[in-house]
Amino acid sequence: MKPLAFIIFICTYTASYSQKGFYLHPSIDYKLDINSNLDYNIITSQGYSIQVTPRNFTAQPLPFLGLQMGYRKKNWFFETGWAQDKFASGLTLTTTEYNTGTQQYETKHYKKYSGTSYNKIPLRFGIRLWGSDTIAATKKWRWQGFVVGSYEVLLKKPMENIQHEEFITNNKNQKVDFYYYSVDAFTIQRKKTLGFTIKGYTKNGKNINFSVYSLLPQTSANYRHAWSANLMRINNFDGTYNTFHYVSFGGGIYFGISTDMFAKSWLKQKQETDYYKNK
Repeated sequence: MKPLAFIIFICTYTASYSQKGFYLHPSIDYKLDINSNLDYNIITSQGYSIQVTPRNFTAQPLPFLGLQMGYRKKNWFFETGWAQDKFASGLTLTTTEYNTGTQQYETKHYKKYSGTSYNKIPLRFGIRLWGSDTIAATKKWRWQGFVVGSYEVLLKKPMENIQHEEFITNNKNQKVDFYYYSVDAFTIQRKKTLGFTIKGYTKNGKNINFSVYSLLPQTSANYRHAWSANLMRINNFDGTYNTFHYVSFGGGIYFGISTDMFAKSWLKQKQETDYYKNK
């Protein structure tokens, strides 16, 4: 299902006449990656310079879909299932290139973004902090707030495509090739998150949830301890090459929208639909 259709489905469907028992939980999360990479000043063996500037606050280009199953009591809930995730990092390259058309040197900027994608299995537990079980006569919605902790197991997906740029370095048409791609990471990763969820309900039982949660970045600057490592490879025109690691330590903030679909709601909705169809 496409993300936009998934959002419309979440916002318009649910009739959760019961707040207790088992439920399905389709979700959409949008992530802002937060990293702590430093500037690079790369100089090849021929003296060609490439300035690498980190983009340490970078939004994922697409949201993540998920489908969990949960169990709800009055003051807590537990859920598990499947979702998408990614640990990534972005950078901006600044180089001076020779324009063969104008026969002049020009400063160019290139933005790159890559990382490691995962399927994840969350084990999520929420405790209610505030919120009423009833709706006042003058209100259309009631709201409940939960603190939510999660332990998540991540399974690596296949590596992304290699990104490539070609820099003409001088009037002899000598070129430097730049490659940016994810390198092998651990097949299985684990992480913990902490955040908040607000659940809203109408008088006729419709439900929508808004969440925000985060994974704090690791403090180690060693790429071997990173969640995702990207490789910058520079092939020089004389056949030599240089490689540099550029990492994501997993930090980020997730913003989520979801709904809870209780089995009792489906049955009641079906019974009401059948009733009116047969009248």
